[in-house]
Amino acid sequence: MDPNSVGNITDIKTTNYDLNLVVNFDDHTLSGHVDITTVVTSSNCDSLLLDVKALKISKVSHQGTGASLDYVVDSPTDFGETLRIKFGEKLKEGENVVVRVEYTTSPQASALQWLSPEQTLGKVHPYLFTQCQAIHARSMVPCQDTPAAKSTYSAKIRVPKALTALMSALCNGSEEEGDHKVFSFTQAIPIPSYLIALAVGDVVSKEIGPRSAVWTEAAMLEASASDFEDTERFIAIAEEVCGPYIWGRYDVLVLPPSFPYGGMENPNLTFVTPSLLSGDKANAGVVAHEIAHSWTGNLVSNVTWEHFWLNEGFTMFVERKILAGMYGREKAHLSMYLGLHSLKEDVELFMKSAPDLTKLVPDLKGVDPDDAFSTVPYEKGFNFLFYLENLLGEDNFAQLLKLWLAKYAKSTASSYDWKEMYLDFAKDKVPQETLDSIQWDLWLKGNGMPPTPNTFDDVLYKKCTALADQWITTGDGKLSDSEDWFASQYEVFLDKLGEASLTKETAKCLNEVYSFSTSSNMELKFRFFLIAIKSEYDEVIPDALKFVSSIGRMKYVRPTFRALSSKPQYKESAIASFKEKENFYHPICATMVSKDLGLFAAEK
Repeated sequence: MDPNSVGNITDIKTTNYDLNLVVNFDDHTLSGHVDITTVVTSSNCDSLLLDVKALKISKVSHQGTGASLDYVVDSPTDFGETLRIKFGEKLKEGENVVVRVEYTTSPQASALQWLSPEQTLGKVHPYLFTQCQAIHARSMVPCQDTPAAKSTYSAKIRVPKALTALMSALCNGSEEEGDHKVFSFTQAIPIPSYLIALAVGDVVSKEIGPRSAVWTEAAMLEASASDFEDTERFIAIAEEVCGPYIWGRYDVLVLPPSFPYGGMENPNLTFVTPSLLSGDKANAGVVAHEIAHSWTGNLVSNVTWEHFWLNEGFTMFVERKILAGMYGREKAHLSMYLGLHSLKEDVELFMKSAPDLTKLVPDLKGVDPDDAFSTVPYEKGFNFLFYLENLLGEDNFAQLLKLWLAKYAKSTASSYDWKEMYLDFAKDKVPQETLDSIQWDLWLKGNGMPPTPNTFDDVLYKKCTALADQWITTGDGKLSDSEDWFASQYEVFLDKLGEASLTKETAKCLNEVYSFSTSSNMELKFRFFLIAIKSEYDEVIPDALKFVSSIGRMKYVRPTFRALSSKPQYKESAIASFKEKENFYHPICATMVSKDLGLFAAEK
């Protein structure tokens, strides 16, 4: 059972959603209906239980008979409510039932962010985008909001004529209706509800490959197309690793800056943050990550959020195969060191407050998956797979990965499915004593860092940390020797400096040599501001506040606000800045930062 969903999927399971919605920018709602096709999986089924969150339900009907159905919305929790639809009789196992739910979303729906024209680059038209991961789809559409209920979907979306609607599906075209356009979409491959995605805005596109285009507001189009021009090469390498790309199109939508993540792997249309745009493709690896999700997460999905590492650990593994194919083994291994650093930071943070969330398979009963979000499933998951690959051998593991993806394609899997498949595959390829040495329980259920550390290629890493050590020792840039470095080397360099206690004079000198505070690369700017805050380099604190108030990516926003609030002299300014800009942030981000600053509990 999924502890984060009330969907009764053992009795009746969703197979398709057919959405017909009007986008209302005036009152910040979606309104219309959804036809939910289900298949009965138990002879004891007499009702359909759906996850909803602050939805206004006006009518429920049986599309086969046309009859109205009794329903009730009850059992409120922190995750939402239960929509109970009563059929009035026991249904036959194997029977298909289509139910229509007419509804309107709340203006405060957690899946939806509504932007005023002033919040966009063009300053003329409003903008809407969704973020349904992890359990926010229920605030957008009544659904069985669990990854275990994968389904296809179709949609008709009515928007103002000047705007374009995009979804995580293939577009079938649009028709004009007076002052509006109606866009139609079809997603023929079963996906979890969290991958239903919608964006509406004044956007344009440019082809960047034979099956890819970039979408964005006009002012960012050329910069986006340039930074993401390697998309087709990423896909081609991923196909070598994982098998054919079955989704048809792979487009990228560069969203306004309030988008809370680096990227979101919505099928056919990856959402990304504009903070990736650096002018030199330095952060395009995030697109490689989202492309990898086309197999690991979207095609094969975690059965519940407790097995989220199967999505993200596998995706990190494939991403680094793509990076190795594109840029070479040394750069891929440098990425592993960066990931390990982030993992250490998050494990240290969680071990103080919620140590169980450092497990690869945590118990999420009563826990919002958003609260569990960290680099643990990404990097601890990756380290587990890298360890298992080393035991099995690279060629054998490559074969196993393709078998895994083929076996569970269009379905879901658990960590124990992976354990069983790995051991069965490896039994005649690896000595039994080696297999017996794998500490499965510690890897999956143990707190903290990986139980068995990995060894990565450290040629580039040593160069970065050696220069950092020189800075820590000398406190100035006279020994700087990094003119030919690429961006991720500077990231490792700054991470190493961040572990030390630099003086404000050293932080100032660092900025004078490298101009990190004005860098076009947000990864470098973010890391430097953490160093500046820690060293109490007061002169750039206003720049740090401006930075954290202009971008909604939680990777940057949450650690920066936490760092600022940890210093008594900066805490008041940090809280004031957040409160002033709170409506700029996505609801997910605003909630998490409120918790980080201790405001959420106070408001409750």
